[in-house]
Amino acid sequence: MEPFWERIRTQALSGEGIGGEDALAVLSLRNDALWRLLDITESVRRRFKGDGIRLCSIVNAKSGLCSEDCSFCAQSRRSGAGIEKYPLLSGEEIFREAASAKERGAREFSIVASGLAMSNREELTRVGDAVDRIRTELGLETCVSLGTLPPSDVEYLLSRGLRSVHHNLETSRSFFPKVCTTHDYEEDVAAVRAAKAAGAWVCCGGIFGLGESPEDRVELALTLRELGVDSIPVNFLNPVPGTPLEGRRDLSPMECLRIIGMLRLTNPTREIQLPEPRPGHAAFGTQGSVPDGMPSDHRHAAPDEPDAGDHRLRGARSEPSRSAGADVRRGSHRHDGGGLPYDVGSPGGGGPADAARPRPYPAGGVGATIRTTRKETK
Repeated sequence: MEPFWERIRTQALSGEGIGGEDALAVLSLRNDALWRLLDITESVRRRFKGDGIRLCSIVNAKSGLCSEDCSFCAQSRRSGAGIEKYPLLSGEEIFREAASAKERGAREFSIVASGLAMSNREELTRVGDAVDRIRTELGLETCVSLGTLPPSDVEYLLSRGLRSVHHNLETSRSFFPKVCTTHDYEEDVAAVRAAKAAGAWVCCGGIFGLGESPEDRVELALTLRELGVDSIPVNFLNPVPGTPLEGRRDLSPMECLRIIGMLRLTNPTREIQLPEPRPGHAAFGTQGSVPDGMPSDHRHAAPDEPDAGDHRLRGARSEPSRSAGADVRRGSHRHDGGGLPYDVGSPGGGGPADAARPRPYPAGGVGATIRTTRKETK
């Protein structure tokens, strides 16, 4: 095994990342080899992302009412889950949520809406107005998760001050038809490419535990690398009663560690986000939380961002917990630290005194971001 360990360490630390064959080997490692894996992934994280905590908050601005049939989602059209449903919040409501998040320590705020896309231009303008106000009056960086935005919509939102766009691929191209039948995988890929081409910071990842194979997990990791996404949220299925995947629990804590480690080694220079364990995640339709029994030092596997919430929540509203000494009681969305607007506590970054000042995206940066959640989203 020594040549294997040396090869994956060298390839990951070079920034290139490991190939598909080695990625599959990582997913098949015995439990007693995971500590060797963690030693390597922590070295990679520290090289490219450093350490530190950054708070990012989210509001579920539109809940339910979705045309899509994603099998994992409590807000999909074929879900029977008892969730709250409401149309897009007013600009004032979104702003109040952002102001509340800032009071509790958030440095970035994301607006998340259920559905395949914005319903009309008025909705998009409402979000754009909110982005502009949040950026100018509160000084928060902004992100949106609004479905498959066309290039013109991304460019419009960027012109209003938007920094980041989130859009998950959810799973591999091969497995996607078993998860969703109402739109094609290439529509999601096109949305990611459009956001990148427009100049947005792009957050794109997936959900694990849907019934996919190890090969599917590696395929997704390599697709994300090929797309050049900036940040990768790692979500684990937390099945919600009333959804087609109700009762499915395929992942053990150690298998989750292998998945996180594989993503770090295939995408060594990218941000890795992980849901923060906390009560209430069972209410959400997807990523839920880190599975019970996950070792307390699972953060060494990869994450730059311990995530106290989710980017696209799928369930009932929930209050976030305290994490890393922070008390953030509203929404949360995405991003992790390294390379994002705030390089708090990172090599060459600012300390607590200047953590609140917005910064342009640095080349490498913070080690972690905490995301907290408010309401629910698709």
